Amino acid sequence: MLKLDTQGTALSILKAAENCIKIYSFVEIEVKFTRSYQDQCLFHEVMGFMLDHGFELLHLNRVFSQRRKFFGFSKAQITFGDALFVRREDKLQSFDE
Repeated sequence: MLKLDTQGTALSILKAAENCIKIYSFVEIEVKFTRSYQDQCLFHEVMGFMLDHGFELLHLNRVFSQRRKFFGFSKAQITFGDALFVRREDKLQSFDE
């Protein structure tokens, strides 16, 4: 298992370690849904990369933040979370090799 919690630079790290992630079955990444930092990657970018590399989303632990000026039914927005990706079964390598 690989865990990345790098303040918005996870996608850059994943791209640089593209060959390294091939050995992992599980990858947990802190993902953002709203920008906090300039040039920060967001969830949809990380999700696209992981899908392209044989992973699918297994679980998403979400964190909500209050929006002060919103008076509708929901007063919170998903701002970040921990996304747990698992390698798709058709992409698993045999442990016998």
